[in-house]
Amino acid sequence: MDTLCTFKHLDRILEIAVIEEEWPIAALPALGKETEPTPAAMTPSPIILSAATIAPHDTLTLSAQVGGPDIAFVYLELLLRDPHREQYYGPVCREPIAAPQTKSIGGVRIPDWSAVPTTRVTIKPFLRLLTDGQVWALGFIKPRTPKTPTAGIGYTLEAMYRSVRDRRKERAQVSFDASGAAKGVLLFRSLEGRTAPQPVNPRRYDWFTPLLQCYRPATRSGLVIEKAVVQSNTLKWSGRLQWQAEPLIPGNYLAGLVAEDLDGQLHRRYAELVIASG
Repeated sequence: MDTLCTFKHLDRILEIAVIEEEWPIAALPALGKETEPTPAAMTPSPIILSAATIAPHDTLTLSAQVGGPDIAFVYLELLLRDPHREQYYGPVCREPIAAPQTKSIGGVRIPDWSAVPTTRVTIKPFLRLLTDGQVWALGFIKPRTPKTPTAGIGYTLEAMYRSVRDRRKERAQVSFDASGAAKGVLLFRSLEGRTAPQPVNPRRYDWFTPLLQCYRPATRSGLVIEKAVVQSNTLKWSGRLQWQAEPLIPGNYLAGLVAEDLDGQLHRRYAELVIASG
């Protein structure tokens, strides 16, 4: 396993590495339709940040115009730059943004982004780390798309799962609640996605290796394209698997907005952000 980079953060060693060679990465299903968008009204306008450099505990205000009749959801997102390569890892943070209004379809209220307002979001960015109680890993967790504006937010994490009994490695999706506790695991036994995912009750010491997305800058300013899937430190199921909010790692980031259209395509725009050493 080739290590791409290592971060020492709060006395914890956090690694990002190429997926182990015995895993057929070419057969790994895409973990989303995250491609370079074509020029369209759905792509957010250039991002304006309240500051280009902030401390790990500071707040940040981000502004841009985003919206349109084909937009279903909008998220705030942060990507972490590799300190040695021209590439980024993420999403360090991806949080849904409330739409300016809602509309009713079939008696259900859903977000309405048909207007193109100037969206202004003030946040205190943070880093999610996963732990099994002993080992820590980068946990780039994504929010589960809420079915209604008032639905509670849950989160999912793509991971490699290896059973301690048969040592077979499979792709898994771990669900978390808003408090950070792991609530369920789905296994994808078919690499090609031909079979439905199956719930599983992990055994003690089963392995979980979080998967991260790797991005390269695109040809157009403020955009990125997906490059590959990489991995973080391996954790063991010990009855406790959860994420914990921590200050961001000092370094270079991209901060921006992601607009998800009705077909599930993601349209991105970012600005460079520096997290200074505390």
